[in-house]
Amino acid sequence: MKHTDDQKEILKALNGNNNLFITGSAGAGKSYIIQKFYENTTKNVALCATTGIAALNLGGETVHRFLGLGIATRPEEISKIVGKWRKIKTSKLPWDKQRWKIMASIDTIVIDEVSMLRRDQFELIDAVLSGIRENNLPFGGYQIVLVGDLLQLPPVVSDFDLEKYEDLQNPYCFQSDIWKFGKFHSYNLTCNYRQDEGNFLSALELIRKGQITDEIDSMLSARLNAKLNTDLKPVKLFPHKYKVEEENLTKLDELPDEKLMSKATLTGKEYDIGLLKKDCPAEEYLHYCKDAQIVMLTNNHEGFWVNGTLGIIKSTDPLIVKLSSGVEIEVEKYTWERSIHTLNGKELSTKVVAKLTQYPFKLSWATTIHRCQGITLDFVEVDLSNCFAAGQGYTALSRVKTLEGLTLTGWNKKSIMANKAVLDFYGFK
Repeated sequence: MKHTDDQKEILKALNGNNNLFITGSAGAGKSYIIQKFYENTTKNVALCATTGIAALNLGGETVHRFLGLGIATRPEEISKIVGKWRKIKTSKLPWDKQRWKIMASIDTIVIDEVSMLRRDQFELIDAVLSGIRENNLPFGGYQIVLVGDLLQLPPVVSDFDLEKYEDLQNPYCFQSDIWKFGKFHSYNLTCNYRQDEGNFLSALELIRKGQITDEIDSMLSARLNAKLNTDLKPVKLFPHKYKVEEENLTKLDELPDEKLMSKATLTGKEYDIGLLKKDCPAEEYLHYCKDAQIVMLTNNHEGFWVNGTLGIIKSTDPLIVKLSSGVEIEVEKYTWERSIHTLNGKELSTKVVAKLTQYPFKLSWATTIHRCQGITLDFVEVDLSNCFAAGQGYTALSRVKTLEGLTLTGWNKKSIMANKAVLDFYGFK
């Protein structure tokens, strides 16, 4: 696959020394460019993300686990964390020696899904890395590569946090002085690989900025209770997990056929298995039956499906799924792997420490907006009458391939919001 001019420029910058911010709208190929960089660079690169699912997709770790931050968020906790690293540095234990060698060998640390990285976490990362290297350079002199779209899901800040910490009134990482201190060079990917429908794609670019024209209002109003040209039910998007589980189990119970359960096969140490189960999109106990609607959780090597393709189970023995494309295919189990960073000689790589083998799908009458970030769905049903966070409406709408795959159960143009500080940061009017 040939790279675009944008991608070539970013790959060149990634192989330099500057701190970078790589952004772009949903479906612009941000994760793809990081994978290509990782596969071809001579640098030692640590792949991290702010969420477990994003880390698993990258083949890396959450930044909190990798740096040993635990649940810490505030810079007040710097000395405790740095103290642990200094003990690791002087430790005689083989695993501590290996961990220190890894940190000493790293050139670049990638952090994906940075829209959800709070400013206090960002400041903590900077301070810990400087403490590890015992200098006053931004991030200790490591090259930091931040990846994400700040106009999608924002950092999570509770009412308790807001009352206790005044700085979280401005919660985004770019609102910290550390952003300027780190001298981040920004790169914007402009080509969209998810939607190829002109009017809908143009509308999404305006919706991303919180803009609603009369034309867009009419376009989305026309999708209220729209009937979709498919035998599949559109995936309902909910903000809360409990509503998703309730919807999926209710729909499954309504089907007349025998309910089956597939238990995942797990290998590795108990600690690593626990982390993998937490991050993996597949379920340890998968309930399903004939005629259940499912969503694929992987990209098929033969190209029959991608992460987000919908289907209906036509047979359970063997397990045959009719995909949204109309193709019927036998689906076999897939293995997800939890990896950690390791050192082979002087080369940093990843090592598999736990595996989870399960069918690569889950029930798909519903999912959460957070869980579907980063995937593409064929058919979506969502209530946009009362979104409560900036970027939430855009994140939901940008999951679906085409306008014809969207049906709305509620619509209010006030649900389309973008954070003014983020718009100013991007230079959008």
